[in-house]
Amino acid sequence: MHKGTEHFVVNFIALILLAIGLDRLMPGHLVKIISLSSIGLGIILLLLPKVTYYCGLSGLLNTLLVVILMRLWRTSSSKIFINLLVLGYTSKLLYEMLGGHSVIGGLHWETLPEAHVTGAVLGLIYSLVNQWKATQEYSC
Repeated sequence: MHKGTEHFVVNFIALILLAIGLDRLMPGHLVKIISLSSIGLGIILLLLPKVTYYCGLSGLLNTLLVVILMRLWRTSSSKIFINLLVLGYTSKLLYEMLGGHSVIGGLHWETLPEAHVTGAVLGLIYSLVNQWKATQEYSC
């Protein structure tokens, strides 16, 4: 949840950077991904007993990041670097879920690890469906 201006600014800058990166890698997908993530996060997080409302961007940021990582993994010739990024990111999510707090110390706001994981899963689903659709179009 956004706990002040600092939190909002940090997330908004990350959103702009990820959106620009995604739009360069996958033109025409940004609005679909933001829509899927926003609706999916809203539904899934509100089903969790401890969440009464959610107004953060971190779930969406994780969706965008996973879509970017999946795209780079499929298209990059340097799989070692991408695999290390994916391993680090997956480790971050596990740490947050098991520890209940962010890997970045000293934050002045609470985190909701479930939003990060939900966003990541939504990004993975989008990437897999998009890849499947691309193979179906190519095979016809």
